[in-house]
Formats: sequence, structure tokens, C-alpha cells
Amino acid sequence: MNAASSRGFTLVELLVSMVLLGVVTGSVTSAALSAVRAADRSRERARQESMLREVAAVVEREVSDVAPARDIAGFAAESVTYRAGRGSGYTCGVEGGAVVVRDADYRAWRLPDPARDSLLVFLPGDSLSGPGIWAISPLLAPLARGHCRDGAPGLRLALDPALVARASGSDFPVRVFEWMRMRLYESGGSWWVGARSLRPGDVIQPIAGPLGARGLTLGWLDGAANVAAPANARLLQLRLVAAVPLAAGHGRGTALDTLRATVALRNGGVP
Repeated sequence: MNAASSRGFTLVELLVSMVLLGVVTGSVTSAALSAVRAADRSRERARQESMLREVAAVVEREVSDVAPARDIAGFAAESVTYRAGRGSGYTCGVEGGAVVVRDADYRAWRLPDPARDSLLVFLPGDSLSGPGIWAISPLLAPLARGHCRDGAPGLRLALDPALVARASGSDFPVRVFEWMRMRLYESGGSWWVGARSLRPGDVIQPIAGPLGARGLTLGWLDGAANVAAPANARLLQLRLVAAVPLAAGHGRGTALDTLRATVALRNGGVP
């Protein structure tokens, strides 16, 4: 074995190797961190876009059954006060000074609550009284169980005695509702969409957020998609804006992502 083949690395060669190793390691680390940041931004963007869709779905669920001429009490570009449906069914008899709503016909996401709900009762018209009307009554007693004229189970709802008297011989639709206000509001430096019952003491509850500043805009349209007063509206136009992270390769910071949706008001035009 000769001396040339048995000698080790020189100091210069070791330094060059260490520098090259550092460059490669730094490049790999930088690429990995960029990939992690890009994945985080993608997840956040997906979360914000999902949140915008959820807000649109909540608004549609709350107002799609609204009859604007009857159920809208106040509106602005960033808020609406409305009669929110909480259940519906048909009466099937009278019991103990209350009407009974058949269980099989009652559709709701919660049971009526006398502390917050009222009733809309449809009273059919005749040749003397004219066309039918929707009459309003508070719930006058806690919810109880009852029975229809044919013995089927139902919910017993205590209403205005005059309405109960008219229900003794016929069945008619009943809607359970509460007055709600949905609006954009600021909390902790961020903007949110929230809703609250107009019952005294209730506080606004967030639906989704944070949104961008002025992140909710409501507009009312007629059947031809022209701007209309709420009483004449057939469509509710919804514009939501959220701040989302910039996509990878476009620098740091956020951009505004906008979702536009149109909700058909199924009872538009109903007096």
C-alpha cells in the first residue's frame, strides 16, 4: 500500500463537504417547511370556504319558508329581523281548552316553547267572512300531551280561546314561530354572523366566523331578479366574505374569498 492511497481527507476537503452537506440539508428543510405551510394554508382555506357554505345553508334554512310581506319585521344590508318557523302541523281536535296537533303531522326541529314561541293559525274563510287568514296567538300554557278526535296521539297547545272555539269542528294548519334577528357583528376584533331570539334577556349567538369586515350583505330581489322591497321579494341574495390565506407561491398574508348565494323564498308573495 503506498502513501498516496492511505492518506485521509485534508481539512479543506472536510470543510467543503460540511458546507455542501449544510446547503443540501438547508434546501431539504426549507422545502419541507414550505410544504407544511402550503398544507396549512390549504386546510385553512378549505375551512373558511366550508364555513361560508355553512352560513349560506343556515340562512337558507331560517328564511326559505318566510313570507316576506308577513314575516319580515326589519331589514338592513347586514341584518334581518324575521319570524322563524320552528314547527308546523295540523289540528285534529280540541281538548281541555286547547287545540291538539297530530303527532304524525307535526314537523319540527324542536318542541314548542311557551317562553319564546307563538303560533300562526290558519282560519279558513267562507262566503260570509271572506278569504282565510293567518291569526296569531301566544302559547298560553306549557306543552302537554293530548288526543285527536280519532284517538291518535298529539300535542296539546293552549291558544287564544276564540281560536280554540273555531277549531272545534274542523282541522287547520298551525305554524310555531319565534322572532329572530340575524346580523353581522364585531367581537374581539373579528366579524361574525350571529342570531338571537328577540325574547328579553337573550344574547346573540355566533353562527360562523370570523369573516372579513363587512362580510355579510343581504339583498332582496323580485321574481325577475331585480332589486325589490322585502315585502315584494321572491329571492334573498346573500354575499359572504372571509379572509383566507394566500395560496402557496403568492406570498404571505390573506385574500378575501367571496361566496354568493340566492335563496328562493317559497312563500314569496303570500300576504
